[in-house]
Amino acid sequence: MRLHPKDADFQNLMGLTQLAMENPSKASKYFKNSYKINPRTSVALNLSSAYIEDGKFLKAIQLLKKVNKDKVSENYQYPERIFHNIALAAERNRNHRQAVKYYQVALSENPNYYLSLMRLGQLYEKSKRPLDAQKTFVKAKNSCPKCFDPVNALAMGFIAKGKHRSAFRVLKRYARKNEISDENRMKAKKLIVMVKKIARSRPNPNKKGKLATSKTGKRKSQAQKRGPRKTRATTF
Repeated sequence: MRLHPKDADFQNLMGLTQLAMENPSKASKYFKNSYKINPRTSVALNLSSAYIEDGKFLKAIQLLKKVNKDKVSENYQYPERIFHNIALAAERNRNHRQAVKYYQVALSENPNYYLSLMRLGQLYEKSKRPLDAQKTFVKAKNSCPKCFDPVNALAMGFIAKGKHRSAFRVLKRYARKNEISDENRMKAKKLIVMVKKIARSRPNPNKKGKLATSKTGKRKSQAQKRGPRKTRATTF
């Protein structure tokens, strides 16, 4: 910190560097110094991220709530980021109720904020609220059409419900998009193969021995009526 001690931008950059190197404690010192020189909401957010990575969840929440009320944040263009970090700190602290509340507040500020949509959807899954999770992941998918994570979350949700065709469709549509990366396309294709394997291995209720009445009045099973049954793969 001796180098450029009064340069707020430099101190903030050093904090981001330390955070990227997974040194949140050192990052915090740089962010604090930057904020003292020039109080900015963006730097406070960075400091809260360092606190969260350092396991200081309550300290992060306290800082963010204070910053949110500060005049410095009155004209801040991205208030959803403040509430998202409060929610993230609460989630890491295993306070899921508070986390859901603040993710929802973040989304009230910006309904298309992808990070909050994904975290909220995952919390709904943990809370056994599959319909809310599905709706939220759909919003996340629409918010970021190139992103694989919401598509993956939707597909896995459908698989868990036994809705393999729905999982196949959402993955197939995504894989056909021109704008997605080759890496994400490969992920989608691998998941499609997995869905097909699961679908083939599940019992088919239509193949159970149903009884039918023959012309002579005797009842025969469908298997007896049709003769030897051929093995057929499930198709989409």
